[in-house]
Amino acid sequence: MKLQKGKLRSLEMFLQCSCFEEKQEADVVRVEIALIKESQIQFKINGFSTSATRIKLDQVLELELTKGAQIIALQETKLKTITSLKIKGYNIFKLYRQNRSGGGLAFLIKNINYQYMNINRKITDGSNLEIQGIRMIWREKPLNIFNMYHPPDLKSLPTDLQDLFTVGTICLDDLNAKHQIWGCSTANPRGNELLDIIDDKCFSILNDGTATNFSYSYNTKEAPDISIANSDLGPSYKWTLLENLGSDHLPILIELKKRQLVPTSNSKQWIFKKADWQSFSLSQRLLITELKAYLSRIVLI
Repeated sequence: MKLQKGKLRSLEMFLQCSCFEEKQEADVVRVEIALIKESQIQFKINGFSTSATRIKLDQVLELELTKGAQIIALQETKLKTITSLKIKGYNIFKLYRQNRSGGGLAFLIKNINYQYMNINRKITDGSNLEIQGIRMIWREKPLNIFNMYHPPDLKSLPTDLQDLFTVGTICLDDLNAKHQIWGCSTANPRGNELLDIIDDKCFSILNDGTATNFSYSYNTKEAPDISIANSDLGPSYKWTLLENLGSDHLPILIELKKRQLVPTSNSKQWIFKKADWQSFSLSQRLLITELKAYLSRIVLI
């Protein structure tokens, strides 16, 4: 899909004239999006206030038309409470960053019955973590979808974050958590924390290892945008990176398959660094000793 620069081709179809009633123009921000069908799009929008980011939103909405996404999860919207955002045909669920500028999350939801989820404040109090959640019904069971963002500071993930990792849950995250397992060049402490939660709660990483973020200033590529789901749901999802919309983060399309396929092979990855090799070696030596004793008795008989 290609749009001529500066041309808001379909924006007028979706945005009412009062969409951007903001007294001051905000700085240009990054865009990161995630689309879901019973499909979803995940994307880092980095603000709605400028003409450039309005073009990005227009392009995201065109993706909705071409990909059939019903849920769009936006991160770093940088919306302010004085901003009136209205998009024809969509229900909009916004979360503002409290007490300072930047950040912010939004769900754009179309043709789906859903309800807002209340996030326990003990998860976010004392942290810069931003979370919003919705619940829908899929295959006659509840499906929880969380949209998360954590700025790249030195704070750890809240301990109680793991309480959200329950059966029937998918998380669309940019937690600035890095690990080689989902495609980053290196691991940071927050990436190790997130990997521990994923492992302990038996969740699956939907990413295929492809970089989702490109820094043109430093000529680097990383994968901070991670999509994770309860292992029972993992086989039901198709994860796809979409084309660049002018952001340093690529949009992600996540599709829920109407028919769940039974996996023919075990796709779990072993985390060797967490193995207790000393206990393993001892158990193997004991097993070999017992086996030798058993075989010697057979020979004697």
